[in-house]
Amino acid sequence: MTSRRATQVDVARAAGVSRSTVSLILNGREQGRIPPATRERVLTAMRELNYHPNWAARMLVQQSNRVIGVFTYETLFPYEEDDFFYPFLLGIERQATHEGYHLLLFTRGDDTESSRGIYREDGNILSMVDGAVLMGKHPDPDEIRRLVQEERAFVFIGRREIADCDFDWVAPDYRAGARLATERLIALGHTRIGYIANSPNSGTYDIDRLEGSKDAAAAHNSVTFSLLPQSPFSDRSTLLAAIEKEHVTSIVCNSNETLAHVLHHLETSGINVPDDMSLVSLTDDRVTLPAGIEPSGIHLNRAAVGAEALRLLADRLSGREGPPIHRLIPCLLRDGTTAAEPRAAAS
Repeated sequence: MTSRRATQVDVARAAGVSRSTVSLILNGREQGRIPPATRERVLTAMRELNYHPNWAARMLVQQSNRVIGVFTYETLFPYEEDDFFYPFLLGIERQATHEGYHLLLFTRGDDTESSRGIYREDGNILSMVDGAVLMGKHPDPDEIRRLVQEERAFVFIGRREIADCDFDWVAPDYRAGARLATERLIALGHTRIGYIANSPNSGTYDIDRLEGSKDAAAAHNSVTFSLLPQSPFSDRSTLLAAIEKEHVTSIVCNSNETLAHVLHHLETSGINVPDDMSLVSLTDDRVTLPAGIEPSGIHLNRAAVGAEALRLLADRLSGREGPPIHRLIPCLLRDGTTAAEPRAAAS
């Protein structure tokens, strides 16, 4: 027979108390509410049932070491400043210091594996910390579900949607950021705006960016918003033909990578940026660009995202209950050098 993991309901039944009583004790909030004898009876039931306590129980029974783990599903831990996830780590570290927590970085990789994992032959590596901040573009859904089932305290950096599984996450507000960047083009005087993405509708963020740009354009009757061909990387002629057909004077690019390719096609075709065509980007990932070119668009405020993830986790560890929280952090506008008034407006 397959053994079933004991739950709080099992503990409550064995101790002859309600589940709410067990919850109060696990969260360290029983003082003045629960008699000491009842508290001891619940702890005894936990030991007899081999109940694997969640984060709150560990704080109660073992006392917290005030250590939070940081784990990434990326192949390499974000040590380098040009790593996309590095600013998140900075925000996490600064907020951990403010909250009075140490950080434990789970940096071990395995050359024999294509991805990193939380569960190894020796168990769950997060068992040694009070809670964890997780990040990575491609998390393992089964591991995340298991963490939720085990009632582990964690917050994910990034908007991740896993079927039949909900948990705390913090992410940049891409939709509002896209609206902000597109509004900037409109404020400069652009009324013919194109949108281009190298991977449209492939994920939540792609949809958010597109919808945010549409939101901004839809708020102005004078603005025409066009979806341009989704092949800026190899098909220059198709891109240029679409620009001419739609009479666009500015282009919203879903990423700096897309902007770099569009910029190359335009410049090699004699179209100057930003004098002839304005470009904005909806990410701030690092990309190689010609000297003096700095993408206009949005700044994802990643350090603030990391700090908020740590703050939310610390709040959980302090005893906050309730459903999972999903928090979006506002993006910031960055001027850059790739957006300007259209020639007609400037003249």
